[in-house]
Formats: sequence, C-alpha cells, structure tokens
Amino acid sequence: MPLPMEEFLPAGRVVVVGRCKPPEGRSFSFDLGERFGERDAVAYLSTYLWSGGSQEVELSLGSSGGVKLWVDGEEVLSYHVHGRAEPGQHRMRLKLDRGWHQLLLKADHSAGEWKVYLDLEGDLGVSAVRDLGCGPCWMAIGPFENEMVGDECVGFSTRYPPEEGLDFGSVCPGKGGEVEWVPWDSVAERMSEEEIEPSEFHEGEMVIPAGEPTAVVLDFGREVVGFPRISLEAPEGTVVDLGYGDELEGGRLVPPEGKHYADRYVCREGVQEWETFGRRAFRYVQLTFRRATGPVRLGEVGVNLTGYPVRELGSFVCSDELLNRIWEVGRYTVKLCMYDAYESDPLTHIQRPEDTRTEALVNYYAFGDYKLISRTLRQFARSQGEDGMLREAYPSAVPFPSSPRASALWTISLWEYVLYSGDSELARELLPCLERALEGMERYEGDDAETKVFYAGALGAASRMALLLGDEAGYAKYLGRFNALATSTDIHPRKECGLADFLAVCFGVGEDAKVPPEGLSFPPYQLSYVAEALLKMGRKEALEVLRGWGRMLEEGATTWWEDWEGGARCYGASSGPTYLLSAYILGIVPIKPGWRRFRVMPRPCGLEWAEGDVPTPFGKVSASWRWEGGKFRLSLEAPPECVAEVGLPGRGELLRNGRKVQAKEEGGYLWCELRPEGREELEVSPVGRHPPPRT
Repeated sequence: MPLPMEEFLPAGRVVVVGRCKPPEGRSFSFDLGERFGERDAVAYLSTYLWSGGSQEVELSLGSSGGVKLWVDGEEVLSYHVHGRAEPGQHRMRLKLDRGWHQLLLKADHSAGEWKVYLDLEGDLGVSAVRDLGCGPCWMAIGPFENEMVGDECVGFSTRYPPEEGLDFGSVCPGKGGEVEWVPWDSVAERMSEEEIEPSEFHEGEMVIPAGEPTAVVLDFGREVVGFPRISLEAPEGTVVDLGYGDELEGGRLVPPEGKHYADRYVCREGVQEWETFGRRAFRYVQLTFRRATGPVRLGEVGVNLTGYPVRELGSFVCSDELLNRIWEVGRYTVKLCMYDAYESDPLTHIQRPEDTRTEALVNYYAFGDYKLISRTLRQFARSQGEDGMLREAYPSAVPFPSSPRASALWTISLWEYVLYSGDSELARELLPCLERALEGMERYEGDDAETKVFYAGALGAASRMALLLGDEAGYAKYLGRFNALATSTDIHPRKECGLADFLAVCFGVGEDAKVPPEGLSFPPYQLSYVAEALLKMGRKEALEVLRGWGRMLEEGATTWWEDWEGGARCYGASSGPTYLLSAYILGIVPIKPGWRRFRVMPRPCGLEWAEGDVPTPFGKVSASWRWEGGKFRLSLEAPPECVAEVGLPGRGELLRNGRKVQAKEEGGYLWCELRPEGREELEVSPVGRHPPPRT
C-alpha cells in the first residue's frame, strides 16, 4: 500500500482570545453524567447559603436538561428544555435575609451530556452542613427514574422524596436500587472569562501575556485531518493545552460529544516546536496557556495534513451550482476518511462494511484508486466467525458483533470492486469466505425486509462473480435464491413507504417505489439509497432529494455529517451524492469488469447540461451533454480498449458525428453501441433528411 501523503497547512484566522479571571461571586459546575452514569434519569443537588445580612442576590443557571429550583422550600424556577449546557441561560434575583437558606436543585436527563452550571453573585457562603469552616459544599442524591412517555419526561414532574422534605440521612428507592445523599466531592468552582481583542499574528507571532490562563481559538476554514504543530518561545514549565473540535458556540470551542479530545504540551525554556504524535480531525483548535511566568511568543500554528495518497482524477459540473458544490464536498469528505483503511469518520477510526461500500463508490468516480478497497475487503474477511457472518466493524480492539447486513454489504462491495477494477483474482481468493457468508445468511431469510433486501443484493452480486469465475453451479444456486427472494411478497413496496422499498430498487429486487412522503426522514447515508432508487426509476424528484444536502452547507458544513443534526462531522458514508451525480446524472457506469464495456445513459432530471471525467484502469472516460435547440447532444471520449453502450433521451434519429446510425428505442432512450475513436459527437434529432447511415 502506498505511503500516506503529508502537506503543512497553517491556521486560517484567529477567532477569539479570552483570558480567565477569578469570578466575582460563586460559580459551580456539575457533571451529573460522570457521577451517575445513567440515561433517562433525575438527580438532586442541595446546599445551604449563608447571608450575612439582608441583600438581593443574582442567581443564574445553565443546564443540558430540565431544572427545578427551590429556596427555603419555595419553588422559584422551573424550565424543561434539552440542549447544550451554557452558563447564564436563566437568570433571577432573590431577596435573602440574614441567616442560612436551603437550596434544592432538581435536574433531569434523557440523552447526551448531563451538566448544570450555577452562578451566585452576592456576599454568600456555601455549606451543605451549615458550617463554613468544614464539611462538603454540596450533597447529591440519585438517580431516580425519568421514563419518556411520548415527548414527556415523567420523572421531571414526579415528586420524589427529596421534594417532600430535606433529610441528608435518608435512604429511598431510586433507579436500580436504593439511593442516599452523598457529598459531592468533585464540585468545581468555575473561573469567569474576559475577552481580549482578537488580533492576527503580527509579523508571524502573537504574544500571550503572563498570569491567568489565556485561550486562543483558531479556525482552519474547513475540516482537516493531520498532526497539529505549534512553534513558540516560552518560559520553562508553561503548559499549552490543545483542544480540537468542529463547531463553536459563542466563539468558544465545543468538544466532540462524549470525547475529551485534547493534547497537553509542557514547555522547556526558549524557542521550541512540537507536533502531536497522533492524527487529529478538526476544524477549530483552542490553545490554552497556563502557568506562564513570562510572556509566551506564539509563532506558527498549523497542521501537517496527512491521508491516503490519491489524485483527483474524476470531476463533475452541471448547470446547478448547488449540486456542483455537493459533489465536491463529498469528494473531500471521503478523502479525509481514507488513510490506511476506509474510516467511517477520521475521529473514531472505525472501518465498517456499511460505510466502506459508499466510500469506495465515491472513490471510483473521484480518485480511481483500487488498492485501499482491496486491502479493506481482505481485512473484513478476517473477521468472519464460525457462523459465516462478518463483524460490523473490523479491525477493532472492541469486539463488534457480527451481522448479516455487514456480510451482505461486504459481498456487494467485493463484486463492485471487481466490476470497477477488473481484478477477478481477489474474488477468487475470497471465494471461500463469500460462500460461508452466504450460507450463514440463509438463517436470516425470515428477518425484517431490509435484511432480506441486502441478502438479495448479496446473492445477485455472488451470482455475477460465480459466472465470471466459471462456477456454473454457484451461479445457478445464487441466482435461484435471488429469484426466490425477488418474488417474495414481503420484500416489495408496501402501503407505508420505508427504506426497504428503495433498497429493493437499488439492488434489482424491485422496479418501483413510492416517492417518500413529507415528514419521512432518513439520515444522509441512508437517503443516498432513496435518491439512487428514484434515479433508477427516472423520477425528477431525485434531484430535490440530492439538493437536500444543501441544508448542511447552510449550517456551515465543509464535510458531510452523520445525521442532519450533526453526529460525526466528517462521515464518509454520507457522501453518496458524489457517486450518484457521476453515475446517474452524467450517466457513466461499467457493465463489464474493468470498464471494458460501459454504459452512458444521462438522466437530465431538468438540468440543462452536465460534464465530467470518470477514471478507469485504461484512462479517463470524458463526457458532456446538453439540451440545445430542442436537441440532446452528447460529446464522449474514452480509451480505445473500451466499448460504450450509449443511450440518449428522446425520440427521432440518432446521429454520430453528423451521420445517422442505426439505433434501438427503449425506455424513452435511443441506444447504439460504439468503440470510441477520439471524441465522438452524438445527438438525437427529429426525423428528417440526414446523411446515409455510417457503416
């Protein structure tokens, strides 16, 4: 396998510079998820506030879920909104007399982080035991049940024992067993922050002042993958923390959900340069400088980009600029997911058959590489268990379960590799694994419709490989099973439109599926199947489905996300439109292994023109088509080793380089076969006088 490429990219701009300062009041942060580790739960926090006299204090709360707050038994705040916790989301003022005041806080959780921020501004003491000289500041109890019924979190409105009366010595039933009040030892008082005027690097450097911690947020302008590098001059012992992420809130870095994604570098005295030992995937980097006894001169900050070495041999442009941008972003997304394996995303480094198939298809049209996918297919084969099934992800330190879907998609990917590369030897090498996988999948014929369709797709792929390898018995066996499944009544379109209906069209099990109704939502990596099915059916709605990826562009995406709300921010399997635009809109697909025979069948779907290049083992296939003066015209150039089956939409006569040729009309297209001789010009023209047919 070729060595990874490397290229240095400096940071694009300074987003913000902020400096920590001691808080004016008391500021606390609570990570309830770390303490209780439960989903769909409720917990309580409690303490006493000491007021030295009558005063009005300001209290502000921020939380990731619903919160209720009582002061001296009186409910003073209640809200129930789930999202990311931010300090100061809710503010209120309280009048407190001299003495101790009981504070009880209830927080609920359903998914994601479970955090609470609390700020108190005023002359206050805090103690859970009403003694400012000793004991814990806070007590906590939980978790309690928070079952979801519809959209309602039942636990949020349920009065659990702490609401009936505060007794730190009590024990009561909770979620999963008895719970009791315990000291919250890990409570952290938060520092507040002041923003420093952002400044660009002056003559190649930025000066960080000594004293309190200072943070600098830098933007690389797009998602990048590589080894971050910093150069600086600093006093000995200065600590530099580097945090990485894909999004900002209020100018501050938001870490990837559930991950502490950071590095720490402790400086020696003087000028130095440091590069991380591991790859990082991010758009933004936050550098936090701590324990600096003198000024820090920050020089160049950048990333040593790294990835699988590919050349951008494929291209696609059309009359719709949004679709052009969608094609390019898909190419870039898959490029970032190619290293020593096809990674689902470069943050987790997981390799899944389900994601790899889409990534490989994009690669065939964008880069034309065959080495990485052949390595990947061999690796997946090594995960095969005694039951014949392949693992959902491999290789991995975590033993992922095996599944029929992973096994089916591996089989389909193997055939597609043979089809695009022309290398039948890999299929011959992996044939024993393929046979065991298909035998194992027989046990899942009674499973859900989606599993059946994937299995049928695998049988179709296996029958074509068996025929290619001269295995007539295998061909007959797999084709027979495929036909039996294809006629099964529970595998075809149903009253309620679902993913299985579109998968059936994609894998040749069905010919028609309903257009998805409004409100039916699929994540991007599944929506590619919907778009492909609509394209195969010749439905113009397919382009509207593909334009839907523009929603992510509107949100500032530079790579495709795992789902519409975010998830993984660089997810290769969401790049299906790049493959679909080249294969269906430009209309170029192989029909014999290695592109020795290929099909050109443009699907305009309302577009005025499209053009592009597709890499093959023999060189590029270049095509451009357009509607012009009511005629459909195609310009085609291909390697001489290839034979083209060309279908142009319309009725009339088919002209090749200005001369009429014999053509067959089928499905609204005029078809002819040709071996390209240089650049070929074809057009569909209304019936009339033309030069005699070309012989």
